[in-house]
Amino acid sequence: MDALTFGSSILLRHLTASEQKKLPIREITLDHLLTDIGLTQSQFVDLCILLGCDYCDSVKG
Repeated sequence: MDALTFGSSILLRHLTASEQKKLPIREITLDHLLTDIGLTQSQFVDLCILLGCDYCDSVKG
């Protein structure tokens, strides 16, 4: 989800999954995600910071 936090409007999941797993490609759009979870972009970024990401440590406690 880091890509959505840093400004991408669409995230494609399982695009390079191995053929053995046969996972369908999943398209996640930022607008739909924000609507579904009931957050603004700013609140979503705050949530991601609290949860931690690949680029920074999570908040302790």
